[in-house]
Amino acid sequence: KWKNVATTGVDLGDFGYGEGKLCFPGTGCVLDFNDEIPSDRYPVPAIPTRYQTETALWALIVLPIVTILFLLFAYRYCRTKKKKKALQYSISSMQQKMKIDSQLDNLNEQIEEAKKKKENLIKERFRLQQRPETWTDTDKTLVEVMPSDSEYWDIFYRLRQDMPTAYIAKVWRVQNLPLWTYYSFHKDRFVSMDIDENEGSVWHGTTNLDPEVIYNDKQDGFMMQFSQKGFWG
Repeated sequence: KWKNVATTGVDLGDFGYGEGKLCFPGTGCVLDFNDEIPSDRYPVPAIPTRYQTETALWALIVLPIVTILFLLFAYRYCRTKKKKKALQYSISSMQQKMKIDSQLDNLNEQIEEAKKKKENLIKERFRLQQRPETWTDTDKTLVEVMPSDSEYWDIFYRLRQDMPTAYIAKVWRVQNLPLWTYYSFHKDRFVSMDIDENEGSVWHGTTNLDPEVIYNDKQDGFMMQFSQKGFWG
């Protein structure tokens, strides 16, 4: 529905309107005739100059490039920082490993020196240690005892006394110098402490174990923790 808000005529100034009923963009609802009569059209945007157009185009081109370069720089920085951290950890780990390896080498050298010192002490003690009277002058560890030897018959009668049904096929004497020195050392230590060494002769079997493992040993010989009562031969 149309509503009259103003009147006009053919002469200049022949114009009237109801105040508060007519509003124009930019001037509002109060019209001052000293001002330019408003138009019923909205302002036309200003056409950008060539400089402004070129600037906008350059901005559209440069801004994405700068953004991409920034992202690449940030990516490379984070990656480099990560690699640097990993390299520092690797270097630190390598330094610790080298330190441990050096300590292990020193320990190995000390162990080798200790072994040589032990061997020299055993040889020196053996030189001072009297050997059993039944031993013969030989470098062999296992020496056969012949029936012409009194030691053979001593073992024969003792075996028959403890095990009447047993018989002797062969008798071998173990001449293990390091083991004898080790045994003598502990025996002399008991004597120096005024402790009865309680030395005695016993029978000991090897079952399925190769006897060479026992008579070639350098320290333990027979190991009592593996022995069982009633086993022999």
